[in-house]
Amino acid sequence: MKVFCSGLRPWLLIMVTLCGVLALPISSDSQTLPQIYDLRNLGMMSPVKDQGSCGACWAFATAASIESGWLKQGYTYGIISEDNLIDCHLFDESPCVGGSFYMSNALFSRHGGPVSQSDDPYTPAVTNCTNNLPVPPLPPALVEDMWFLPRDNQSVKQAIYDYGALATAMYFNPSNYNSTTYKYYDSQLDGIDSLYPHCVALAGWDDNITFAGAPGPGGWIIKDSYGTQWAQSGYFYVSYHDAGILSETVVFPHTFNYPASANQKHLYHYDTYGWVDNRGFGQNTGNALVAYTLSPDAGIIAHQKIKRIGTYAVEGNTNIQIQLFRRFNGGLLSAPIFSQTLNCPYKGYYTIPIETPTDTLFNTIYVKVSYTTPPGTQQPIPVEVYEAGHTSGIILSAGSCYISADGQTWTSCGQGTPNAFDLCVKMYTENAAMADFIVPQNLICTGQTLMFVNNTPFQSDSLQWLVDGQYAGSLPNLTYTFEQPGQHQISLIAWLGVNSDTCDKTVYASPLPDTPVISRVSDTLFSSQAFAYQWHENYQPIPMGTGQYFIPEHEGYYQVQVFNEAGCDAYSETFHFIIIEDDFADTPEFLLFPVPASGLLHYCLPADMQSADIFVMDVSAKIVLQVFATAPSGTIHTGNLPPGIYSFVAKYKDSRMQRWFSIVR
Repeated sequence: MKVFCSGLRPWLLIMVTLCGVLALPISSDSQTLPQIYDLRNLGMMSPVKDQGSCGACWAFATAASIESGWLKQGYTYGIISEDNLIDCHLFDESPCVGGSFYMSNALFSRHGGPVSQSDDPYTPAVTNCTNNLPVPPLPPALVEDMWFLPRDNQSVKQAIYDYGALATAMYFNPSNYNSTTYKYYDSQLDGIDSLYPHCVALAGWDDNITFAGAPGPGGWIIKDSYGTQWAQSGYFYVSYHDAGILSETVVFPHTFNYPASANQKHLYHYDTYGWVDNRGFGQNTGNALVAYTLSPDAGIIAHQKIKRIGTYAVEGNTNIQIQLFRRFNGGLLSAPIFSQTLNCPYKGYYTIPIETPTDTLFNTIYVKVSYTTPPGTQQPIPVEVYEAGHTSGIILSAGSCYISADGQTWTSCGQGTPNAFDLCVKMYTENAAMADFIVPQNLICTGQTLMFVNNTPFQSDSLQWLVDGQYAGSLPNLTYTFEQPGQHQISLIAWLGVNSDTCDKTVYASPLPDTPVISRVSDTLFSSQAFAYQWHENYQPIPMGTGQYFIPEHEGYYQVQVFNEAGCDAYSETFHFIIIEDDFADTPEFLLFPVPASGLLHYCLPADMQSADIFVMDVSAKIVLQVFATAPSGTIHTGNLPPGIYSFVAKYKDSRMQRWFSIVR
């Protein structure tokens, strides 16, 4: 049921249509809130305005509520235009015959307003919707949500305390108004009262104020729209017990900043007139499905981010589930991308924030909305439908809207179907960057360096790279060395205006094999165990040297390169291989003098050996010490060698000398 308000001054009143009033009981007052709360004293009410002889009270009450809410929240968006509301709503009603809060919401939820008063001054005698200008004024902010509060003093007080002034409907019969005390009280509504529907703003309350004839104290502080010469500088008081007050009370709870030019907004909807009626299947559950294809506006090509989904709860305590899908074939939805459930304590219009990645232009999004109203209700689906004298300009969609009793079997609605209505489901998007980058390899070895190349399409303002959640750079491309094994997440965050998009990809860095160890047995070199091998001589790979062991044919420096299953490699230390002759009978004699206590080994070579390469090798023929002697005699420090048997080898030109010695401690 809707209250249609004109709010004409009693001496200018003409007959208006009354669609009905709420008949909810008024609860007892709570003691948790202050007894007196006056937004005027807090600087949270905008100036009183004058609607003149135009039936525009609904627009003025709407504006007063939003302006107060902005002041309470600290916004500086200023004063909004009532002319925008009465001239641009698109309903059949002419500007000055009245309207409703449903009409306010229909305009604002499709972003036809609000606009600033300076951009569209109040000219009730002239119908001049500024939305039709070649360059229409932009809203200072977006006001989409609107909730209808129950006729309950505590709920209304709490909403005023939380959000600022509320817009409400009452019945103002001049015979019940005391112009001396500025008080209004009517004990019951009758046929005469119904001629005086009026929308005003609730600016606070006073639990102690009294009204003649009322059963108890307490009343609302009312901001009217008849100018400051009316009542008490434009304000008067209505008893809590008045039969008509709070007949329909709304709050505009949320304000969204108007997007910057880089984040151009887009609105997808089929319900120009918003919520007009309900449909259902004789049960308290129902499902709606709409299809929207992301499209550019004004020639600006950019991908889009879904910001919000908007729809109505037709009753208080309604559960609404929003689900987004990419495909709808043969009556079956698939490829889900988002799901969220919202509990709506009041009936009204709700927007549900959406957190999904930026979506590709020209993709089709299927929005499924599941409604569950309280038991006993039978039509939970809000629809836009033709009503003579109200929504005769309706243009139904074709092939884009469906309804279902169970969420599985779908029936088309809209143009050319028996269901001649459109669904009240809106989708709000904004231009956004779509982050993407090229990964040259997904499987690498620890210690390897990769370059990740930014591949974000269209424009972006800035970039940020993360590796495993840690900042790694902000240049277009990222060069990164993976020092630790395991799986790593590479993230690119791309910004366009205030909207960001994140692309995550993974790289797995395989562990390196253990560093191989070369051992010598006689004339053969052996590698420690690995998956595969490659031997090197003097730092060059040896053809066919791919086994675990290798028999050198030459003296030189040898390494083994080993591989694991992932192809990652590791190199051994260089092994200096010398050929040891078995027959030293013809070699000159020399002397060794081990001194175990001091860790020294004295040697005395033939006098003609003025220089020689001296090697100390363990029993596996691995060189453990190597020095170059420049005199026939000298000392080697062996204190770091463990106890054992060692071979001392001196090599001079083609001569070799060997002798065994032991270290005992």
